[in-house]
Amino acid sequence: MLGAANLSFRDYLNMLEKQSGVSAPVMEAPPKLSVLGAKAWEKLAGEAGRRFMNLDPASADMANYYWYIDSQRAADELGFRPRAPEQTLRETIDWLRGRFRAEP
Repeated sequence: MLGAANLSFRDYLNMLEKQSGVSAPVMEAPPKLSVLGAKAWEKLAGEAGRRFMNLDPASADMANYYWYIDSQRAADELGFRPRAPEQTLRETIDWLRGRFRAEP
């Protein structure tokens, strides 16, 4: 795996907010509560015939961990030089907005 930055989920959400203009969540829930809440929202959305797009239970669970990538070996041996994560995120947001319309 190669990566440009190691970020906490909060740092990632803040970066996403800055790049997209969409506000990041302001409250953080304890890990078990976040997973339980995502399951509840998913169930309610399903019963209403809708798909809950914001956060699924697996993503809620994964967000409770710090995921670390070390690309130093690729940099040393292959000359890997990642671009700024903000640039990648900005281009991804633009690509998504250009190809998909937001669901109501």
